[in-house]
Amino acid sequence: MFKSLRPAVILCLVIQPFVVSASTRDIYIPPELEPWKNWVLEGKEYLDCPFFFNQTTAESSSVCAWPGRLNLEIDGEGGRFDQTWIVYAGESWLALPGDGTHWPQQVRVDGRAGTIVARDSVPSVQLGPGSYRVTGRFEWSDRPRTLRIPTETGLVALTVDGRRIHRPERNGAGLWLGERKEGKKTQDALSVQVYRLVEDDVPMRLTTRVQIEVSGSVREELLGPALPDGFVPLAMTSALPARLDPDGNLRLQVRPGSWQVSLAARAPGLLDAIPLGEARTNWPSTEIWSYQSNDRLRITAVEGLPSIDPSQALVPGEWQQLPAYRIQPGEALGINERSRGMVSAENQLELSRQLWMDFNGDGFAFSDQVGGTMRSGWRLDMAAPYALLSAKESDENLLVTVGDAEGLTGVELRRTQVSLQALGRTETRGAVPVTGWQNRFNKINTQLHLPPGHKLLAALGADEAPGSWTSRWKLLDFFLLLIITIAAARLFGRPIGALALVAGVLSFHEIGAPVWIWLNLLAAVALVRVAPESRFLRLLKSYRMLSLVLLLVLLIPFIAGQLRIAIYPQLEVQAGARYPPFSQARKKVATLGYVDAPESEAVRAEDAAQEKIAVSAPMQSRRSSYSRYAPNAIVQAGPGMPSWEWNSYRLRWNGPVDSDRTLRLLILPRWLVSGLGVVIVLLVLGVAAVCAGDVFKSRWSWPKQARSKSGQATAAALLTLGILPLGLAPAVAQVETPPSPQLLEELQRRLLAPPDCAPRCAEMLSAEVSVTTDLLTINMTTNAMDDVAVPLPGSPQGWRPERIVLDGTPATQVYRDRQQVLWVRITPGRHSIS
Repeated sequence: MFKSLRPAVILCLVIQPFVVSASTRDIYIPPELEPWKNWVLEGKEYLDCPFFFNQTTAESSSVCAWPGRLNLEIDGEGGRFDQTWIVYAGESWLALPGDGTHWPQQVRVDGRAGTIVARDSVPSVQLGPGSYRVTGRFEWSDRPRTLRIPTETGLVALTVDGRRIHRPERNGAGLWLGERKEGKKTQDALSVQVYRLVEDDVPMRLTTRVQIEVSGSVREELLGPALPDGFVPLAMTSALPARLDPDGNLRLQVRPGSWQVSLAARAPGLLDAIPLGEARTNWPSTEIWSYQSNDRLRITAVEGLPSIDPSQALVPGEWQQLPAYRIQPGEALGINERSRGMVSAENQLELSRQLWMDFNGDGFAFSDQVGGTMRSGWRLDMAAPYALLSAKESDENLLVTVGDAEGLTGVELRRTQVSLQALGRTETRGAVPVTGWQNRFNKINTQLHLPPGHKLLAALGADEAPGSWTSRWKLLDFFLLLIITIAAARLFGRPIGALALVAGVLSFHEIGAPVWIWLNLLAAVALVRVAPESRFLRLLKSYRMLSLVLLLVLLIPFIAGQLRIAIYPQLEVQAGARYPPFSQARKKVATLGYVDAPESEAVRAEDAAQEKIAVSAPMQSRRSSYSRYAPNAIVQAGPGMPSWEWNSYRLRWNGPVDSDRTLRLLILPRWLVSGLGVVIVLLVLGVAAVCAGDVFKSRWSWPKQARSKSGQATAAALLTLGILPLGLAPAVAQVETPPSPQLLEELQRRLLAPPDCAPRCAEMLSAEVSVTTDLLTINMTTNAMDDVAVPLPGSPQGWRPERIVLDGTPATQVYRDRQQVLWVRITPGRHSIS
């Protein structure tokens, strides 16, 4: 019983009184940023919930739904349950007693009927912040032996057939509907299984995992020998108190349960065979070994042991992709070396590039991220017209040196796994190499950023250029434009048809450009011309007038936007001003002085793959103990890089790209884009004026000069003069300047910052334990600096609290985690817990 109190005793040893202050989460927010608070905290409602006292305010360590005592009254025909819940923030799913076999009936929340659904076969109800009382009942013909209850429920009051069960028993299946069975003392037993991973390296490495099943009393056990002969232990991980004796035996203080002990060891060097010695103390007679070859070192194959199915042998999950073998004492794992060195000398490289065009159009600045595997050459060179200005690898600046051939500059690499960041420029326009690097890349993604007022017409040499003018045209677009042109030519003559064709080609893919409304208006004009005089003709004329009005309504914002951007191109919205969710915020490379553009799913997958590679090779990420360059060597730091993203285009190549492949970017300059914007406005207004003249001359008698072509031109001019002031209205005043992304990220960082007391926001000052014949009482004094959850002593197999009193009143918020530890929620201040 007293062994279950060990967590409380250990916590009592740390005596640290302190003064309780107000919540450290209250920070000052400037009035202009107050409206953005909910924006940056979207999805972060857990900040208003109590968290575990020895952790930070992360979502995984916060508890937003706290259960009260679950009262169960069970009899032969059914049962009733009553439980209180408190939800602090967000929408929480509250689990109810029962399952698919015994579904709760007549469930009510605060007296009202609740909406119950199954989540993972568990009856649940979704509730928002607040305090609730949930009641319900069960009906059955035969009372079940166990009843599933919510895992989070800490306190249970069980009554069976009118008799109170003082110590209700809980197991994996739920709550036992009866008294705890006090059987005979469990006999001491020990079951051991051993799994090993052999890694071919210099020196060879061996990871041993010992799976232990313990029953009976708490005791000390000896297992061994733990390692094969010749292996030197390096590290040990164990949830039980453990020690590796000089004779190679593993000494453990065991207690009932399932446990795992991990041992890391190394061999003196490369081995051709690893024998298994005789099993002695509590050690199994059969082990399961997995083998991981190292093709960079040598090509090997295992001999002398029968292979088995890793999944059938219950090999640890991260080893199940490796071959597994069963080995017994006296046998050996033979390693047959077939060849040395790498299988392939071909480099496997990938490139992610950010490319910024200068505002004056003289050249481009680029930032490259090169990743992958380097197996030959051990140098990356860049040729003219590209100039490599600086490079960095694993936060270490590299020295840019001249290559073997004229016009080559590059860096030397010393690691197989490449993670290179490079900055440079090119002053050449026209056809240029795709990368400039004198290496073949298996995959390339380029993000092109153009200054305001510039547009990408086409990217010749790229497999895909989404967003460029030529890539936007689809077969349906050509068909629709052809129909509009033919209809305008048949209704108003060939010159007007040509005018509609040019206006459609230039404006079809502009933001807010009307497209389908043109076809609708032309159809209405055609129907009015051929319909006989009747009531239906009057309806058609009304429909034609409505179509014209709708066209003018759509033209007003389109023309205003075209003229505004033509005069002030810098008013274009930057890509970074769209404020993506902060969980997918853009990466900042502060050491290089630039900000990456918003990443696509493919680029994020590439970054995750490179990070995984970096984690899998920790030995290569360690800094050398010697200086890489001479003390007087001047390493290039490189230029500052831009961070704007007005017009961004993604360029892609579907396969490997050689160094001699070229790329030509057809970019419309600012003066041409502005001029085309004005031309588009005039052309669209001209077509609209022709349609308006046809509509109005049929409603009343126009003067002869209005019916002539010159009269239509005059009408078009008047229409232009009427709409033009709307386009030139002070649009700048309508542009609301939001806070910068950097300012919003700083606001989010401050709001998400943990309290000053984290990661330990509560301390137990003292504990008094009193024991009588049938009662054990613990009185604890605790200080808290925030709204936190503190653990309670006890264990499912030993002593368990039946009643919890907080500051003189019964505690109503007790949470039970997956390790079956009970937590009670306390507020800032000094508290007494009994």
